[in-house]
Amino acid sequence: MEKEKRLIKHTFKTTEAEAETIRRKMKSLGIRNESAYMRAMALNGYILKLDLPQIREMLRLLRNMTNNLNQISVKAHVLNVMDAQRYDLEVRKLENAIRKITEAVILPAPFESPAEV
Repeated sequence: MEKEKRLIKHTFKTTEAEAETIRRKMKSLGIRNESAYMRAMALNGYILKLDLPQIREMLRLLRNMTNNLNQISVKAHVLNVMDAQRYDLEVRKLENAIRKITEAVILPAPFESPAEV
């Protein structure tokens, strides 16, 4: 699917204070592209910034898993053999990582309200 081209340009003027407010809000959201920020605000009226520690942890685990698989493949290639015990150990590690990822994404920690803490 081809990405739709944006051909229509919109321009408007702001005061210096308004421009500074826009820059400050963009910085707080981690947005560098002013056009993307303006488009999101005009079309949606808000920008939702998600801080999902479970997703970051999932990505970390996936990177570790990828590294483990790469190490297995390199070792098997170099030795031209398959070490069954080592392979089984790495498979168990992989299954454990997948379980942790599944728990982090599908079964997030229950929400505790400030009154409960």
